[in-house]
Amino acid sequence: MIRFLITTALAAALMLAMGISEAAEDGRYIITAKNGNTAQAQSAVIQNQGNVVRTLDRLGAVAAYLPDQAVTALSSNPNFDIEVDQRRYPFGEVSPYGIAMVQADQVSDSNTASRTVCIIDSGIDASHEDLSGNLNLSGTNDSGSGQWSVDACGHGTHVAGTVAAIGGNGVGVVGVNPSGQIGLHIVKVFGGSDCAWTYSSDLVDAAYTCANAGANIISMSLGCSDSGRGGPFSCASSTEDAAFQDLNDNYGILSIAAAGNDGTTNNSYPASYDSVVSVAAIDDNKVVADFSQKNAAVELAAPGVGVLSTVPMGMGFNVSVTDNSDGAGFEAAAMQGTTTGTASGALVDCGLGESTCPGGGGQVCLIERGNISFEDKTLACEAGGGVAAVIYNNVSGMLFGALSDPTATTIPSVGVSDTSGAQLSGRTGNTVAVTVESGNYDYYNGTSMATPHVSAVAALVWSTDTTLTNNDIRNVLQVTAEDLGAAGRDDSYGYGLVQAKAAVDLIGGGTTNTPPSASFTFSCTELTCDFTDTSSDSDGSISSWSWDFGDGSSSTAQNPSHTYGADGTYTVTLTVTDDDGATDSASSSVTVSTTTTDDPPTASFTYGCTDLGCSFDGTSSSDDNGISSYAWAFGDGATASGSTASHTYAAGGTYTVTLTVTDSAGQTDSSSQSVTVSEPVSDGITLSATGYKVKGRHHADLTWDGASTDVDVYVNGAFHTTTANDGAYTWSSENRGGGSYTFEICEAGTSTCSNTAQVVF
Repeated sequence: MIRFLITTALAAALMLAMGISEAAEDGRYIITAKNGNTAQAQSAVIQNQGNVVRTLDRLGAVAAYLPDQAVTALSSNPNFDIEVDQRRYPFGEVSPYGIAMVQADQVSDSNTASRTVCIIDSGIDASHEDLSGNLNLSGTNDSGSGQWSVDACGHGTHVAGTVAAIGGNGVGVVGVNPSGQIGLHIVKVFGGSDCAWTYSSDLVDAAYTCANAGANIISMSLGCSDSGRGGPFSCASSTEDAAFQDLNDNYGILSIAAAGNDGTTNNSYPASYDSVVSVAAIDDNKVVADFSQKNAAVELAAPGVGVLSTVPMGMGFNVSVTDNSDGAGFEAAAMQGTTTGTASGALVDCGLGESTCPGGGGQVCLIERGNISFEDKTLACEAGGGVAAVIYNNVSGMLFGALSDPTATTIPSVGVSDTSGAQLSGRTGNTVAVTVESGNYDYYNGTSMATPHVSAVAALVWSTDTTLTNNDIRNVLQVTAEDLGAAGRDDSYGYGLVQAKAAVDLIGGGTTNTPPSASFTFSCTELTCDFTDTSSDSDGSISSWSWDFGDGSSSTAQNPSHTYGADGTYTVTLTVTDDDGATDSASSSVTVSTTTTDDPPTASFTYGCTDLGCSFDGTSSSDDNGISSYAWAFGDGATASGSTASHTYAAGGTYTVTLTVTDSAGQTDSSSQSVTVSEPVSDGITLSATGYKVKGRHHADLTWDGASTDVDVYVNGAFHTTTANDGAYTWSSENRGGGSYTFEICEAGTSTCSNTAQVVF
């Protein structure tokens, strides 16, 4: 592993002088006074132009950033011991985006031992650190595909992790059912390392094996698409169709399968049989994946793009992209087929990577997606002496790609999002480290990844009322799905995104879980900040805390302290997890400086009112070191806290609203505005308005109902435009700064009008 670059002579001198095996890659060391005098160690560091960042009085030691000559001087001083200040990384688990998207974090899975999901796939790595804790895990061996508890290709293990990866164990990810109670039965039909294929008859046999094992749900992340052999061809099997109908009618089993990944309107089987639920894939923006098949059989949608889950131990990747200048990290995914290793060098913008990337050798190549393959981009980087390729997306979202020939290049190649690409473009010239290591988790794409979300939610919902039938559960999932795409059922999303809590609420069973609410306060003295957790959980307790200090450092303490290495503004994020596995995050900007100057904050807010209800936004307030708290007084005796607030008055009138902000030094400032509210209109057209700024310019979103024709829009009493009666209109202005606008909607050419809605900037 490449840890640092240093001349051979200097490296040898440092190693010999220090008596240790390596120099600190970031120049940070621990210096201990042998007589236990911390002040003496601190003085020695300062005399050698070092920068003390932490004192360890109990040990007579300090932590400090040292230049090379100071390392040599102090390591040869008999009064001190010196060692590298080794980095420590948090051992925590991640809740993939799909868990919250399907509302699994809002429903307890404490009753799921009553349900069994049978996964027909490539087997499972039963020894996996995030799966072996399942209490009701079983499987059936097959003479053609081998041991069910061994997974050579990883597909089945990834599917199983989405269903039931253990929560609260401090590692990896959490599944839809994280308690380890759910029944999991594994039937292996793919035996090779490539998960190539199986026969329809084998699938039918596997399905009946599931039934005989007591399965309630069969999950199949597999299938075959019509015209899949390059010409007119149907994958449908009458035997298979009859089998799944039999399992539905006579065994009470709910069968769920992937819609297919051809991106066409062709049917796939078994997903397109009437007795099987067909599942489409969407991304983290709830947009259907371009590869997801779109046809009349599609019934439900679930996350299937960039899904993080378990893979057989050592088959996945741990990936990081870090700017060594400030420790900033960027989420990255390994290109499928990439080599592993760590490399660092100056970041160079190589455009689209269509030709040899310049840089003189030793550079990390930043390359935009497009025009040529990921493999060719990586080869162009390597041809110019590049040591690693970072390829960023040219559309919204994370980039997940593959190298067609894993042997063609010998340098690490990773993908990042369009947002990270833009941020890295502003860091060219900085030394960036890229690491791709073997791991136990990986990101996969496909309707195969969407399917276990639905299978797991079906089990979760069914466990809350086991008197319901398989067809009852199927209907409940349809009617409670979040409608996406065209109104009502459509061929891309089916009935929409599967929703666990909505389904449980409909049938009136089970115990729902309210996610925790993350929040924190902080105070800083020069470069050191103390953070105080103020998070809460209304129906349970918070079980873990994960802090990201914005400089590459982290902590799992509830109320940590942290010393930054340099002046600057850092985004600190706290993620809390409750005792049911649900998570929430809160972020705040923290500014630290070695100077003691601290200007008072400036309070400022905007608001918008409809009838008696008003929304207030104080995020325009500012402070050089960050605002610690917001206090609202609404003029009628009511108060609130937080950067934004909402309040409904009891009666119409004019009220004085005051926002008081406090910074980390306890300094305050207040701002007041007169707010006028009116009684709601009893009938007719109802209008609401929400104001916001785009690049400083005033905008307002108008929404209404109750109109029967096209409508006229009035601004401050003056006619503005006529628009369709579709219930929404966005007004914009070139105006900046403060301002007040009153809006009204009237049926076109008439005096039949709405209430007025006011927006104040």
